[in-house]
Amino acid sequence: MAATKFLGKDLRYRNRDWLYARYIDEQMTTQEIGRLIGAGHSTIGEWLIIHGIPRRLGKAVYATDRSREKRFGKRNPHWRGGEYRNGDGRVYIFQPDHPGSWVTGYVARARLMMENKLGRYLRNNEDVHHINHIVDDDDPENLMVLSRSKHSSLHAKERSARRSVQLSCQP
Repeated sequence: MAATKFLGKDLRYRNRDWLYARYIDEQMTTQEIGRLIGAGHSTIGEWLIIHGIPRRLGKAVYATDRSREKRFGKRNPHWRGGEYRNGDGRVYIFQPDHPGSWVTGYVARARLMMENKLGRYLRNNEDVHHINHIVDDDDPENLMVLSRSKHSSLHAKERSARRSVQLSCQP
């Protein structure tokens, strides 16, 4: 068994069985687990992902707080039909049962379109690239699945190419 302490830090969250027991069996929140062992809730969340432990929806975390549960999804007074656009124009759809949904229950529409086209869920390390760079054009013919690293390097090369064109156009 791996050490549970390193340089005075409690590392029990790195043990899948221990973390599963706290999060799933005991229904502790990531904040509660973090306080228990002196780690941040985001660290606990990352280790839930690493261990493949399914995340609970926000309403499950607050199941004892009925006022918050009533305002989730369609019961929320700010409900706008389960679709919204973020600041850069990407469209998100309310799909709380989707394995890739955020805690809020939303999934990128482009991701849903590609999953439908491929007939499978995308992996956590797969991104959807918009070929024409129009982020709200979620036509399956305009979408391409890339690994996260390939997607990042593609955009880096495109930025570099744009910079060199701009520099060559300057007097």
